[in-house]
Amino acid sequence: MPTKRKTTTPKPPAVAPKPAPKPPAVTQANVRNAGISLSAVFLAACIAVLASKGCTIDLTPTPPAPPTPPPVVELDPLTKAHLSDRSSKIRILKEMAAKMQAGEFKSDQAQADWWQAQMKSAMSQDFKPFTDATAESIIDGTVNELADQLEVTP
Repeated sequence: MPTKRKTTTPKPPAVAPKPAPKPPAVTQANVRNAGISLSAVFLAACIAVLASKGCTIDLTPTPPAPPTPPPVVELDPLTKAHLSDRSSKIRILKEMAAKMQAGEFKSDQAQADWWQAQMKSAMSQDFKPFTDATAESIIDGTVNELADQLEVTP
């Protein structure tokens, strides 16, 4: 009888096992993306819960409300005069600076005379509302009421 031959299956060559992959590095971008993903999941879950309760969410943008105009403040005659006087002085100072730059003043006296003439002209116009209100209160006999109106109270 023939002898049976033992058949052996060849063993595969020994292969070194692959090392386990390294976990991804924790970076600021990964954390931010994870945070955004979690936020999106949370938002989706909230929307799903609200929808299951019959709530609807309207995501159409609403136009902004038109700006409301500031309230109109009525100024008393003395405040109007002071504001006008201030703007006139600024205008005159700018004119004087331009004239000085251009060398239009031949002397300090010429500059002072020009300043005085401009201020006198501006002041007569700037304080006209106050002067008119004072004259009317004298005629009407309401000087005390005008003084009370102009008095600043804390």
